[in-house]
Amino acid sequence: MRLSVVFHLEQGHWRIVQLHCSVPAANEDVLGVKLTTSLDAVANAVASDRPGLGVGAAPNGTVTIMFTDIEASTELAERLGDHRWAALLREHRSAVEALVIGTVGRLSKVSGTDS
Repeated sequence: MRLSVVFHLEQGHWRIVQLHCSVPAANEDVLGVKLTTSLDAVANAVASDRPGLGVGAAPNGTVTIMFTDIEASTELAERLGDHRWAALLREHRSAVEALVIGTVGRLSKVSGTDS
């Protein structure tokens, strides 16, 4: 198992701001399902999109990136139908925007929504 921890120095005290544990095994072996988006695909999308991160960077150059997902979205979209699915996507986007703006962040890209 691999453990990664990110600390931030605040008023002379170190605080954990991010903790990540990973297992050196394929997702399919551990989770029983194969994830559809590889890290290579995400890296390629960022490389091709080249979002400007200077405005969103902290004074020390730190940039935080957040990804969200609606679990079982394909099945949920089929069950809800187009109009209710679109409403759910708008609600999801609004919630994400409120969180991002509330932290002085900025929304760079939203996929799969009628933005």
